[in-house]
Amino acid sequence: IPLDSFSIYDRKISVVSSTSSRFYAPSDLSEIGGMQREHIQSCPKWRNVHACHDCMFRNAQPDLEGMQGLQTAYALCFFSFKYKFILYEYAMVYWFDVIGDAPGEDTGMWIV
Repeated sequence: IPLDSFSIYDRKISVVSSTSSRFYAPSDLSEIGGMQREHIQSCPKWRNVHACHDCMFRNAQPDLEGMQGLQTAYALCFFSFKYKFILYEYAMVYWFDVIGDAPGEDTGMWIV
């Protein structure tokens, strides 16, 4: 799509350093009915020293078992804007590449 086909957006864009995610985790029934809520951080200077970018998983292929169906990323920032009275909320992430198709032999953990 050519860039000149997009309209110019000259309004406010809000950037925040954390958000919360609600999801259903049927294997963890410690919350009501398996519903969970996690806070995800993306701070350029956590405690005014180092950056803090939480990692997250996306269930890209639920028919595959375990890590094989997941994608891994870390949060770069969260931002939102309103356009024609609709609020759009986004996360900018960095996607990791999985190395291999099985966990590492030494640690038993997946390598990204």
